[in-house]
Amino acid sequence: FLTIISLGKFILIRVCKIKSDWVGEFVMRTEVYIHEKDFFKIKAIDILIINDHVSNIYFLNKIKSKLKIFSSIFLDTYKLIFLFSEKFPNLKKHLGMREDQQKDFYQLLDNKKVYFDINAEEVEKGKEILKNNVKANYKGIVLFCVRNEDYNKKFFKNTNWNYLDYRNYSFDDFLPAANFLAEKNYLVLRMGKYNSNKIKFENKNIIDYSNEGWRSDFMDYFLGYACDFCITTHTGMDCFARLFRKPFGAIVNPIEDLFYFQKNWIHIFGNFRYKENGKILNLNEIYLNNLHKIDKIDMIDKLLNKKFILIKNNSEQILELAKEVKINYEDNRKNIKSSLENYFWNKFEKNIVKKMKNEKYHQKLFSSNTFKGAICNDFLQKNNHLFDR
Repeated sequence: FLTIISLGKFILIRVCKIKSDWVGEFVMRTEVYIHEKDFFKIKAIDILIINDHVSNIYFLNKIKSKLKIFSSIFLDTYKLIFLFSEKFPNLKKHLGMREDQQKDFYQLLDNKKVYFDINAEEVEKGKEILKNNVKANYKGIVLFCVRNEDYNKKFFKNTNWNYLDYRNYSFDDFLPAANFLAEKNYLVLRMGKYNSNKIKFENKNIIDYSNEGWRSDFMDYFLGYACDFCITTHTGMDCFARLFRKPFGAIVNPIEDLFYFQKNWIHIFGNFRYKENGKILNLNEIYLNNLHKIDKIDMIDKLLNKKFILIKNNSEQILELAKEVKINYEDNRKNIKSSLENYFWNKFEKNIVKKMKNEKYHQKLFSSNTFKGAICNDFLQKNNHLFDR
């Protein structure tokens, strides 16, 4: 620690904690970080430290083939710098990653090549595994990444994850969308490193990949490359499709987590209802009550559990989202903003983006920032209450 401080006078040394326990952050924090460092021409010696639990061993080896990674025994160095930087802000220059590093605020990914790209040998290996295990004829692949409580309960048993229940979904709500795409001759794969319930689908083009014997860390990575698009509840298992810049249909809560900074993302989100009178909130009321950022334990206890009910997106909304993503993908359509969507993004900018400008590491990014992502057109038209003045 003292060596880093002393050398910092002459050589910029930064310590970065790679969060390897959640695969989404593991993959995309590192990918975005590499591109940001190049974009801002940062000359620094980075000490990349991994934490104890590794969610994807194959991708760890991929990182190690390109970057120098230090083991978790060096985490105390990171913790010391982080702790002292709260009292001595000048030490923050030695912290290489921001907390939300996986978010591409500088809008680099769409215009950058994949840093952790797949090679020809890996492509052939993945194709061979698919050929040997999938007998159906299909024109493309769609990944369904539906979050539930199983992964956290299995791998982090000593932690209470109940506060994240609002992010969990039943795959039953996704069956109409999965069946629709399967009938259009797409191979639909239910993703996940661990799902406790095994599902047998009537349509042969839908496979519970998460419970297949050929599921592996490598195939998670390969399928992100091989898929045509992805339907997700904004959960870690979608990271490889995002790594390869694939189109997305995303069910997102809270609104603050919309990926507005990447193209080919179409979103829907939940509604909120007052417990007292049953009224559904409009956008102004959502922002006024800070329901656009319900991702903290105290927020959930104070708001969701006492005053409001989150109405999750239903199977009809998810089906319409999947239809729009499919049409845009097949017809190579660009996201054309309607008047309702322009109204939505204006509110988003006023209540989220402009407030972020006050944070030091965001100050450089908004001069050319645009809203690349989209909101599902059918969803906006059927939720006119959001726009009540």
